[in-house]
Amino acid sequence: MTGQSRAPGSAVAASLRLEDLAVDPYPHLAGLRSQGAAVWAPNLAMWVVAGYPDTVSVLRDPERFTNDSPKSLIQATFGRQMLSVEGEEQKRHKQACLAPFTGKASRDVWQPRVDRLCGELLEAAERAAAGGAVEVDLMADYAAPIALETMGIVVGLPSGDLPRVRAWYEVFARSLANFEGDAELHRAGQEAAAAMREYLAEKLDGQQPAGEADGGPLIEVLSGPGGTLTRSEVLANLLIVLFGGIETTESMIGNALHYLLSEPGLLEAVLDSRNQGKAAFLAAVEDVMEESLRYDPAVQTLTRHTTAAVRIGGAKIAAGETVQCMVGGANRDPAVFEDPGCFKPGRANVRKHLAFGLGNHFCLGAQLARAETRSALRTLLERWPGVEFDRASSLPPYGHEFRKPGRLVVRPHSTESRPKRIAVRRRSGLSELSQTASQSPDPSADGSSSSVG
Repeated sequence: MTGQSRAPGSAVAASLRLEDLAVDPYPHLAGLRSQGAAVWAPNLAMWVVAGYPDTVSVLRDPERFTNDSPKSLIQATFGRQMLSVEGEEQKRHKQACLAPFTGKASRDVWQPRVDRLCGELLEAAERAAAGGAVEVDLMADYAAPIALETMGIVVGLPSGDLPRVRAWYEVFARSLANFEGDAELHRAGQEAAAAMREYLAEKLDGQQPAGEADGGPLIEVLSGPGGTLTRSEVLANLLIVLFGGIETTESMIGNALHYLLSEPGLLEAVLDSRNQGKAAFLAAVEDVMEESLRYDPAVQTLTRHTTAAVRIGGAKIAAGETVQCMVGGANRDPAVFEDPGCFKPGRANVRKHLAFGLGNHFCLGAQLARAETRSALRTLLERWPGVEFDRASSLPPYGHEFRKPGRLVVRPHSTESRPKRIAVRRRSGLSELSQTASQSPDPSADGSSSSVG
């Protein structure tokens, strides 16, 4: 069986369309869970896994479900790097790139710079507002430049080069979401990767000796003495690290902002948490961030390829098949998350979400992405507590592979301009949403706060 056939008796997702998954994947993913542990999607020529336990089993078993395959879109686009190899080779690649992405580096080195960047972006928007602009798109003017500028700093690229880098990565995103095998998209992705690889090679050639292990940019770390990667491996890993740090972090920030602004009563509740002190406010921001990762993850799928005949539930899958783990489906599995279709900041087990993957391919930049999103949410609320969301002019999250809002339009009021609220004592997380004097409490927000890790 090579992708166009399937085992007799296996469930078939006859109506699985990428456009449906892009608009609102979650009803379709719930349907897939009800059909079986692994469901054959004939139009995509792959098996689809949408339940939490089976997704975990696949991601924890790189010997039978591998990233190292000629069918891998990531390998075809970027070459052999940490996300497309396994075993000792994968450990060598990932370890070589680790230093700038540790929790210590994210907290002590990059977080202060991200905080300043967020403040500068909002200051620029305020100046535009003073000049007559009445609305700001938080995707184009905030989330996107936070992710792009931060990765420029962490990797070590000149700020003036970043628009060109961004253009290449927009091509990569379309190429990597090419589940239907469009030859033109594949060719465009490879051409963009070749151009980006040539650009990065020039930067490596002009690189100075490496600096501090936890304080230097990645391109400096990788070009230093005693490196364990070949030149081609360095370039391939720079490509994938930049892509993950730009595309997926922008999406993560955008999704968190979208739900903060659009969920009824949530913005008011987070703002009111300031009455309980700084720790309560920071915990409320953390709860929103983690729940957005569970509720609507920026990366919707994690692809693996079978190395031998395997069984997932009742499905018999041959060697060489593609298995698509639907992260969004696993994160809304009611067997793991109570009321999974409700946005509930502070739920006790929120950190079980799979937004950053699991196992040996757990996201290298998870700590940095959290730092950026945390800063984006906190800075927005501190500087613009009266921010008003323009729902009619905004576009909700969209995408079957990389999912983010198309637009997030707000009016940037820097002073408090909301109705007087009744203070509600915070038990844990956002266990009780605050209310205006004319509203009743929202009973959907309960649970306990998540820890920072």
